[in-house]
Amino acid sequence: MTGTGRCRFLDNAAGSTLLQGRSPQSRDFNGARHNARRCDECGHVFFEAPPAAELERHYNGAYPAMAASWYNPDDDYAASKTDRRAARIVEIAARFGFGASHAYHEIGCAFGGTVDALNRLGYDTTGTDLNAQAIARGREIGNTAIHAEDDLTFLRRTDRRPNVVYGYHVLEHMPDPVGYLRSLSALLAPDSIAILCVPNATALFPSAYGFDRYIWFAYPEHINYLSPHSAGCLATAAGYDLAALETFPWGLEPEATARALGEPDAGPIGAALRDRLAHDGLAEEELVIVLTPSGGPIATRHPASTPPDRRTFELELRRIGRDTLLPWPPVDAKAERARIAAEAETLRQSLRATEHRAEQAEIHLNAMRVSTFWRMTAWPRRLVDRLTGRG
Repeated sequence: MTGTGRCRFLDNAAGSTLLQGRSPQSRDFNGARHNARRCDECGHVFFEAPPAAELERHYNGAYPAMAASWYNPDDDYAASKTDRRAARIVEIAARFGFGASHAYHEIGCAFGGTVDALNRLGYDTTGTDLNAQAIARGREIGNTAIHAEDDLTFLRRTDRRPNVVYGYHVLEHMPDPVGYLRSLSALLAPDSIAILCVPNATALFPSAYGFDRYIWFAYPEHINYLSPHSAGCLATAAGYDLAALETFPWGLEPEATARALGEPDAGPIGAALRDRLAHDGLAEEELVIVLTPSGGPIATRHPASTPPDRRTFELELRRIGRDTLLPWPPVDAKAERARIAAEAETLRQSLRATEHRAEQAEIHLNAMRVSTFWRMTAWPRRLVDRLTGRG
């Protein structure tokens, strides 16, 4: 998978400062500026991880508040999210011969929404997460298939040997993905795959405009950014074969991304061609890596199909981005403020209309309650009237 240089995964190489548009790409944390680095050989983008105690303080302190808008049970169990995620796991697993009769496990399952969705589809699925509060909230909902412990500990304790392990945006948080995957391999079924969804280091948006403008470029939450080529080096270093690679769009910056591919108003045919170009070029935001333990049945039946010229393509992309980046589209501040104000007013009007409908519904409900009570008590009132001489 490598050329003549030294690889981050295979040789523990230090790499070089990540430059784009000739500027270091970096993030602030705890009052200091941290430069990202890139493996000169395989293209893997990474930060040096902070000390474990510092990282733990961050995840138990500032991070929950930062992530509150999306890291909550309502979002995690939303059908729009869980159905899509579960369907992807089912579809990928089916390609390798796995179905509802096999065992599945999610690493970093958060509140357990996708675990629940797969179990409702008839797939025997468990999940683990280190966030005990998230697991407790999920179990309060009724999801007893999730557990508050490290997934390696859970698999050893239960002697569960899953055929399909999957993780949505977990591997980029790990300081040592190679060590983790090596440990995981011994706990899988002989016939097994690992499906890992991670930010794509060669996604079109950061390649065109720079990582500094990329919302998934975060520190210390995201320490590793795999590229399609570096995924193969990770697999080799951890004792796996690379079974499949693909990318999916997330629409993080749709207008800017479309502009990087050409005129954004090219019509539906142009849009479809742009989407296909990004998909075939493995340039969409989310990289999906399918690994299987080296020498296992899957490796024999499904040899990797990585494009042979991937490293050459990525090197050229990196060279261009290092020296020249697209200018960020200018923003008309006045027009943007007006747009946001109009959107806020629309939301306020919608809220007022919703409150009015709720009030009307409450009035109708109370009227029905009174009416029902009046009808149900009519005959006792008539009887009392007769007995007292009023009837």
